[in-house]
Amino acid sequence: MIALALLGLVSVTQISLRGGEATPPGTVSSVDPAGVVISAPGAAPIAIGWDRIRLVEGEWAVKAEPFLPVADLAWRARTRLERGDSFSAEPLFEQLFEKYRGQSGATAAVVAEGLLRCRLRRGAHIAAIEPWLATLTASPPGVQVLHASWASDAGLLPAVDAATGLVPALPPVWLAWPSVEAFARQTPAPSGDPRTDGLRAMFFAAAQFECGHEMKIPSVGANDIGSQIVRDIVLARAGSPDQRAAARKSLVDRLRGTPNSPTPAWLEAWCRAAIGRSLLRETSPEQRQLGVVELLHLPARFSGMHPYLAGVALAEASVALREMGDAPGADTLARELAEGYTSHPALEWPKFRMAAPVRRTVAIQERTPR
Repeated sequence: MIALALLGLVSVTQISLRGGEATPPGTVSSVDPAGVVISAPGAAPIAIGWDRIRLVEGEWAVKAEPFLPVADLAWRARTRLERGDSFSAEPLFEQLFEKYRGQSGATAAVVAEGLLRCRLRRGAHIAAIEPWLATLTASPPGVQVLHASWASDAGLLPAVDAATGLVPALPPVWLAWPSVEAFARQTPAPSGDPRTDGLRAMFFAAAQFECGHEMKIPSVGANDIGSQIVRDIVLARAGSPDQRAAARKSLVDRLRGTPNSPTPAWLEAWCRAAIGRSLLRETSPEQRQLGVVELLHLPARFSGMHPYLAGVALAEASVALREMGDAPGADTLARELAEGYTSHPALEWPKFRMAAPVRRTVAIQERTPR
């Protein structure tokens, strides 16, 4: 009897989902840009993003009609990304992000994560910052979302680390190449959310430092692990000598982890890159040599998982070795970067291009896409 009663709840308003999927039992309680919410007695409301909805009929049809073009666009964008075609999915997500920028809800969450994934796949790390921050505020609180784990359901690896809110493929690690220069000249617009504004400010400060601009590192909440990690990484590079030393100690502690909570591989890569880059800022030859050793963990151990950080590490280690008088070692690392990471933005870092031997500089210019 209960099952029949619940099935009867959808008799007034019919929702057709993509792929012939059954609609959750209940009645429509709202239709808006975020999607459709279905409510049933004694159960949490279920939000359905427009990317899942094919048609709305009945009393809500008129209100839903303006959103059906969005539904079609979002469905095409998501399914293209799910089958691995991020190239054709990204322009669709771009269009949708212009509509859903700053919004929350089931559709906004799919759009933000989809655009984040597309930009990361083509190595547009600076451009990935905004959709990443949007994912942190897009999920509606207190509402169950139908297919909230759509990406993992499609076999995609997680883009955002659930424990920290950070994106393993998007560390606050830059060098002064053109896109970083452009980012460092922007004026970040506050969103009103303290956490995302703080994270944006720290990524922005890291870019400003690398480009030689005046910068300020913001404070973070004591309970926000992700913000603390980012702040340690930025301070280890851009802080005063005492701040750098304290931040390195904190990063070393994170490397150790605990027996019940070992350090994830992606976080180890972040920490080693940050420690190595920090040590290169010191004046002691011994510390700088230790910095190179830390950096070389990246291409040696994490190149498959984190080619972005591995390329940055090779570029910085090559420049550092040349400054320390080890030209053969610097040449070896420059060659590894140029031949193994042919589209890496570190190849555009002016300091690396100027330090590389003439024969390598010519090859880099020929092999780096413009």
